[in-house]
Amino acid sequence: MARDAHPTDETSAVEVASLDVDGVNAVAIGTVLWAVALVVTLMWHPSLVESGNAWITWVCVSGLVLGVMGLPYVIRRRAVYRSAAASATTSASASTVDDGESSDS
Repeated sequence: MARDAHPTDETSAVEVASLDVDGVNAVAIGTVLWAVALVVTLMWHPSLVESGNAWITWVCVSGLVLGVMGLPYVIRRRAVYRSAAASATTSASASTVDDGESSDS
């Protein structure tokens, strides 16, 4: 006997919490990790130069610079998302109040 591959209505009704989509945490953590990687490569820089892998240090520098440049961008974007959500909440609650007042008349 083959089992039914389709989920039942009970299992398909599970709600999933939304993710943090503003990216600030991802960029901040990535920038810190690039800084740590840069420190590590600077500690091993002489052996990296000998083996012809000094470019790894420049990759870390590039990641750190791009992270520092990207952080203000995602922080600004988060502020825009939050203000849009706040205005949507405010307009939704205002329309609810307006609907309630107009039905009482």
